[in-house]
Amino acid sequence: MLIGFLRPLGSLETVEDIASKGVTSFSIELMPRTTRAQSMDALSSMATISGYKAVILAADTLPRLFPMLTTAAGTLTPGRVLVIGAGVAGLQAIATARRLGAVVSAYDLRPVVKEQVQSLGGRFVELPLEAKDAQDAGGYARAQDEAFYRRQRDLLAKSWRKAKW
Repeated sequence: MLIGFLRPLGSLETVEDIASKGVTSFSIELMPRTTRAQSMDALSSMATISGYKAVILAADTLPRLFPMLTTAAGTLTPGRVLVIGAGVAGLQAIATARRLGAVVSAYDLRPVVKEQVQSLGGRFVELPLEAKDAQDAGGYARAQDEAFYRRQRDLLAKSWRKAKW
């Protein structure tokens, strides 16, 4: 039996080679994303780490500090963070940025995640956009056409420039 990251959809030769030897194999990246299989869900685990690491890298790169600080020279206002996408990685990014003291806003084309963003202390950015079939049956965001993304970028840029948060 073989359990691992096998890339069965990208490496047919490898899968055929494994099968020809009579080996039963399980590809970790194809594990269903269900509660029952959560302990083996490598994609969610890696997405969580990615969201965390992205904020740590951003905090290190930003030429200012995330938290509001009062010093003898005056008060430093907190850094502002905009997280685009409130899936597993995005939710972790929101939580990490908040723990570091940033003022966090998040956008996702799925209005259903608004409550999750707010529960982590983030402000949900709502845009006047109508996404076609915003999510699939599993709750994951569906890809949209290029016209949608172009309008989304324009509206996000305007929202960010006008933001008082």
